[in-house]
Amino acid sequence: MKIAIDVSQITADKAGIEYYTFELTKSLIGIENKNQIVLISNKKEYLDQYPNKGNVAKKLISQNRPNLIWMIRAALWMRLNKVDTLISPSYLTFGFLFPGTIQVIHDLTLITNPEFFDEKVSKKFKRQMDFAVKYIRKLVTISNTTKKVLNKLYPTTINKSEYIGIGINDWALKDREENQLNLPDKYIVSISTLQPRKNYINMIKGFEIFSKNNPEYKYIIVGKKGWYYEEIFKLVKERFLEDKVIFYGYANETDLPELIDRSSTLLYCSLEEGFGMPAIEAYARGIPVVVSDIEIFHESMEDKAKFADPNSPADISQKLSASVNTLAKVDRKFLEKYSWLNVAKRIQSVYSSMTQ
Repeated sequence: MKIAIDVSQITADKAGIEYYTFELTKSLIGIENKNQIVLISNKKEYLDQYPNKGNVAKKLISQNRPNLIWMIRAALWMRLNKVDTLISPSYLTFGFLFPGTIQVIHDLTLITNPEFFDEKVSKKFKRQMDFAVKYIRKLVTISNTTKKVLNKLYPTTINKSEYIGIGINDWALKDREENQLNLPDKYIVSISTLQPRKNYINMIKGFEIFSKNNPEYKYIIVGKKGWYYEEIFKLVKERFLEDKVIFYGYANETDLPELIDRSSTLLYCSLEEGFGMPAIEAYARGIPVVVSDIEIFHESMEDKAKFADPNSPADISQKLSASVNTLAKVDRKFLEKYSWLNVAKRIQSVYSSMTQ
């Protein structure tokens, strides 16, 4: 078989989907010896991030960004070069441009909670999803929770959707190193893009309550600006929390381990979540975690975190107080569930079954 993977979304500032694409592709390259893999991107530097291997080809289809025209060009090239299957980690459009597409579904919040997004964006995603599920050969999800939502929204996907999971990113498994960053002595940390569903408004309010009895703590928010983030900065200013709440901005994998290691707790109380990998990564590094009391975190964290009502700043504060003076006892067997090798094997099994 000839398996193509769209790696065009691998930018320099990796976040959830970018990390997922990079780690899955790298792991699949590592185990695939029978079939040919073709990596497709719009920029050479994205392709250069992957190792060279005899059965791995890299196809550059140059364009400034991967828009519809680029996807049509990529789909035509794949058809002409007899590609059997395309793994699409992000763009739904490939589902109806190229037969044999395996579409990765990270979450469906754009459909289930459109209020967190720009109306045009959520409506566009809904239209694409409605259309794509008719043509996509296989849909694979990163969590069982997302698979359940997918099958409920689109019952026709029940027989063509599978769970493949997610793995821990390499940087999260590195040993602790000497301190390099200028960070407070005591702080709570959150890591995610600034956007409404990440629930920073209630987390800041929860930290404010917590801070009254724990004035020595700061709150470091790590993440790039997404959308509708203005209210977050406005709240911090209105509550006179500028000296308490630190907006770190985007952090790469060089800085992330230290930001987690020196924190007292990772706070990750999203209102909705596709998976929430930072919670697993913090736990893997021995840092206690407070997450939302929602289904996805019960699936991903089991009993390895404290669960807070994401709509209650008071409960968030209470869980922070119960968490900061504890140590996470890392269960290595639990972490074995989050192996990129396992994810690669599962998606390998998916495309192998498509020839039968």
